[in-house]
Amino acid sequence: MSTEKETWGDYSKLVLKELERLNDNYEKMREDIDVRFKEMNTVLTDFKNTEKKTWQTKKVG
Repeated sequence: MSTEKETWGDYSKLVLKELERLNDNYEKMREDIDVRFKEMNTVLTDFKNTEKKTWQTKKVG
């Protein structure tokens, strides 16, 4: 009985450690996605501004 409790305790610690590792990886991945999304929005905004300037120049010229 004592061995069974120790085994369960060890197993539960391993499970908890793995859940923490997965959570850390999830958080890092989420941060990476947020950074890439912001970069993508910046590039898209720059593209739209360039397109707008091009159309304005075309109308004037």
